[in-house]
Formats: sequence, C-alpha cells, structure tokens
Amino acid sequence: MSGLFDTMATMEPIDIGLWVTGAMLLLVVIGVRVAFAAAIAGFMAALRDIDFDEMDRLSAFHRAFEDDLRRRIPDAAVIGGGSPRLPNTSCITLPGIAAETSLIHLDLAGIAVSSGAACSSGKVAPSHVLEAMGLAPDQTRTALRISSGWHN
Repeated sequence: MSGLFDTMATMEPIDIGLWVTGAMLLLVVIGVRVAFAAAIAGFMAALRDIDFDEMDRLSAFHRAFEDDLRRRIPDAAVIGGGSPRLPNTSCITLPGIAAETSLIHLDLAGIAVSSGAACSSGKVAPSHVLEAMGLAPDQTRTALRISSGWHN
C-alpha cells in the first residue's frame, strides 16, 4: 500500500478547473437539448389543438370589418391588406386623427385597441416597424391595431 501513497505524493497537481468547466458545459448542452425537445413537444401539441375553422371565422370577421371601414371612411387604409397575415388582427390608419385621440375615444366606449405595431405597444412614438414597412410619418401617427378572439 505504501507504494500507492508514495506515487500519489510525487504526482503533479491536477487542474480540476478545466475538468469541472467541461463537465458543466456538458450539463448545459444536455439541459439545452432537453429543454428544446420539451419546447418542440409543446409546440407540436399546440399545433394539434389549432382550430382552423375558428381562424377562418376570425379572418372573415376582420375582412368584413375592414371592408365596412373603407366604405364608411374612404380615406382609411388597411396596413397589409391583401397580404398574408394573422387572421385576428387588423392594422388601420385614419388620416387626420392621431392614434392617441382614437385610443381615448374608443377606450371610453369600452373598445380596447392599440396603436401601431405589437412590439411598440405602450409607446407614444410612432412604430419603427410601420416606418420600416415604408409608411409615411402621418400614417404611423394614426395607426391603430385591432385584435379579436373567439369571443367576437
């Protein structure tokens, strides 16, 4: 037995930090893979639950709303009209009426809408997304986003 202790006494110290770092990295990689697999499984389960009839109904509801709006307010514009987009969302501009003014009046009437693009909600400044889409500043300042769900 003394031979083992003698050998251990003459061994160079081992840099365990590199081994621990490698092991931690391996655990992170495994964890990421497990989390990704769980996310994909959840996504696939959600896909099975999509009610495509409801999506068609919401799409028809929004297209009818947009058509009626343009009949009543000829200067109104539908952003992305005629393009593939979410079935439950309309983005409109009402020339000459600031989005903030429309939001206040609609809120007082019990109608919840937002201004600009979704990633700009809660901001007073015009949406950078709508600007990137090529909308003029007067359009971005009057843009409203109207979303609906199964209760509409």
